[in-house]
Amino acid sequence: AANCEANGTCGSRIRSVGPVYRELARQAELLRKEYVAAQEQQARLTEENTMALAKWRSAPNVSEQSGLLARVQALHQYTQLNTVAFVAWLLFFALVLFFELLVVLSKMVFGETVDDELDRIREHINRHQARSYMEAVTSPVLEARQLLETTYA
Repeated sequence: AANCEANGTCGSRIRSVGPVYRELARQAELLRKEYVAAQEQQARLTEENTMALAKWRSAPNVSEQSGLLARVQALHQYTQLNTVAFVAWLLFFALVLFFELLVVLSKMVFGETVDDELDRIREHINRHQARSYMEAVTSPVLEARQLLETTYA
């Protein structure tokens, strides 16, 4: 705009380096200085950011070293500060609780299933076999049988 004012193609349409040109040139110089300062600040902030990132990457990972209780405590602190995270955690907890209680409720409603009956029968058979083995081992007839087998063998 200052050059345009100086050659008379725009602005006051007077070809000169008068007060309008000087004011436009002063504003351009001021804006250039602000631009240079902003570039220097950006370079400094970029360098600080790079150093902070390098420091963070070189630091040991605390979450890998922390135990379960520390992680639960961190989750608790996070959900206290963040309402959306608390609602998400609450919904997830309710979903897991529903799935866990679904099995219990289905057992209460439908009673004994075929698998339950098969387990009960297997348990009864195992108990019967264990009793039969115990009776055979502790029976006085076992000693007589062993004696006969060693005598005629």
